[in-house]
Amino acid sequence: MILCLATPDGTEEVPVHCAAAGGYGSEEISLSQSLLARLVAGTADLGAVESWGRSNGGLGTPEPPVREALLRGWTEP
Repeated sequence: MILCLATPDGTEEVPVHCAAAGGYGSEEISLSQSLLARLVAGTADLGAVESWGRSNGGLGTPEPPVREALLRGWTEP
């Protein structure tokens, strides 16, 4: 899906991958929701997420522990 963010410089459209039902643990879901809330509030660094996606997006979906570690890093203040 595409997430549309309003920034001081205008609207930014960012591709976002979302979890399908099943296969994701409650911790990963909670971290994902926290990251989304921080993105909406403007308190998360979207650049870090974009940078990771540009560098690693073509490698496939990381394993759950790696995804959780990434999400933890992106949701920390």
